[in-house]
Formats: sequence, C-alpha cells, structure tokens
Amino acid sequence: MDDRGSVWTLLIGLLAGGVVGAVVAFLLAPQSGAETREQIREKGAELGNRVAEVYARAETEAESALGDLRTTIDKLATQVDEMIAQGKARLQGDEQSLAPAYVPEEESAVRVSI
Repeated sequence: MDDRGSVWTLLIGLLAGGVVGAVVAFLLAPQSGAETREQIREKGAELGNRVAEVYARAETEAESALGDLRTTIDKLATQVDEMIAQGKARLQGDEQSLAPAYVPEEESAVRVSI
C-alpha cells in the first residue's frame, strides 16, 4: 500500500508543481494576452500528455505487480495444499501404526480368559 500511496503522491506533486510553475511563468512573461493564451493551451496539452504517460506507466506497473502477487498467492496456496496432504497422510500413518498397539484392558482381559 505504501508504493501505491507514494505513486499517487508523486503524481499529485508533479501535477501541482507543473501548474504552479506554468502559471507563474505566464504571469511574469512580457508578452501579449493572445500569445499568453496560446502558450497556456500548448502547455496545458503538454501537461495532459505527460499526465497520461505517467498514468499509463503507473497502470502498467500496477498490473504487473498484481500479476506477480497472483502468482505468489497461487504458489503459496499450492504449498499449503501439499502441506495439508502431507499432514493428513502422516496422521493416517500414525493412526495405523498406533492402532495395533492399543488394546483396551477389558479386551485384553477377555482375550486372556478365553
């Protein structure tokens, strides 16, 4: 979760920094209003393209991380299933090895008396 938060924090920081920088640059630039509006449109389009690129990259990385996570979960689930099967087999083996050794006293007394 920390990685996802840091990516969004970075994106928001980049976006806010870009907007603030662009506004300050345009307000202090010595040019006409028409030129400034044209530059604002161009810079806005550039910023939109950059945001789209960063978003696409983040989406690709998130999908990759999700795929890796699914693979890891599948491997762990398989290992747990194998461990459960081994435990069951071991318990069944213990039951079989203990069964002949256990004879209740009442049964042994009956056997002896016959």
